Amino acid sequence: MPIDKIMPAVALARLRKQIELLTWKYTQPEEFIAGLRNLLDDYADHSYRASASVPVAVRQVPAYHVPPVVIRQLELALHALVSENPSPALNLAIFLWKEEKEEPRLLATYLLGLLPPDQVEQVIQTIENWAFSESDRLLLEALFEQGTGNLRRHSTQQWLAKIQEWLSQNSIKAQRIGLMALLPLVQDKQFTNLPQIFSLCTPLFQTSPKELSHELSQILIILAERTPAELVYYIRQLIGSAASDDLRRLIRRCVPSLPDEVQQRIRPILQRTS
Repeated sequence: MPIDKIMPAVALARLRKQIELLTWKYTQPEEFIAGLRNLLDDYADHSYRASASVPVAVRQVPAYHVPPVVIRQLELALHALVSENPSPALNLAIFLWKEEKEEPRLLATYLLGLLPPDQVEQVIQTIENWAFSESDRLLLEALFEQGTGNLRRHSTQQWLAKIQEWLSQNSIKAQRIGLMALLPLVQDKQFTNLPQIFSLCTPLFQTSPKELSHELSQILIILAERTPAELVYYIRQLIGSAASDDLRRLIRRCVPSLPDEVQQRIRPILQRTS
């Protein structure tokens, strides 16, 4: 059952009224932030305790722990505001990203993903600035998933050019950011130029740095789901070109997570070349 349906009608009406008052400050980011803090604190779960099964180190950014419906209603309101007047959105996003807690920063990534194509250069520069100064993985994943929505749809080649720039740098951090930026593209069913993904990733697969094994594994697993036959051919080509031990280990670790049909075709390739 949708969260909106189980939330009491009076509470939902109150939330929408609070958000409506907040939207009047859309063009005044400092006042918007102050109002947003009050709203989020109003709905925060002050008794929240992290699960013992989740390592403390996984999250570096504190959160209000508001019900998901609060964020969803805020997103709906921001979507309407940006659709009507996109000009103030980037500045507001920059203010939101500077907040200490998770929810405002997630709203910042959401705003970036709404910005129109005529702001593509500013959006890409903002993503680059934020990505290189952030270490929290979940925020980075949100930045590349939510913050690149319109880039993926309307400015694909410009976005891919920036990703290629990161991947080609002699820096693990830049390469990791490039791979994380690629993942939403690989997952996006509207994006069909998968040969370009293979081409961009080939140099990193050939060297398979241990520091990037997680990101490279994710790329392989998603490609196996989207284009299994092409992935098998690609792996055959990689292994046939004097593959490193690191690459073989990477592929072996991925095999159990691949579709059965892909596993059956890859295992013999690994055995023949071991």
